[in-house]
Amino acid sequence: MTLVLVPKKLEFQSDYSISDAFSRLHAGGADPRAVDFPNDKSRFQQLEAIFRYHLRENVTVQVGYRLERYDESDFATTAIPGLGNIQPYMGNVDSGASTSTFLGAYVPNYWAHTAVASVSYQW
Repeated sequence: MTLVLVPKKLEFQSDYSISDAFSRLHAGGADPRAVDFPNDKSRFQQLEAIFRYHLRENVTVQVGYRLERYDESDFATTAIPGLGNIQPYMGNVDSGASTSTFLGAYVPNYWAHTAVASVSYQW
């Protein structure tokens, strides 16, 4: 959304986005003891607010703020009942998992606050 507060001088721009992801991992094969892993979920949200002030026709000053939030629920980082947390090699915990390798990629949940300031010149 962009609002013109003072024509040809001052504008306000805001933006919000959200991205949700959900995945399922089903176990299969010949082993009847195989169980499905818990579902994975992640959500990324971003909110941005920017003011632009046009000093001249070709010079603009910009100040703004961005908020980011990321939340994740992943079986690889959450304890599984009876197994605990998944390790890169699970053979020492569950002999049935001795042929699996888990990479352990992990992005922790976070909140990020960012301030923005710039001066631009167009020719």
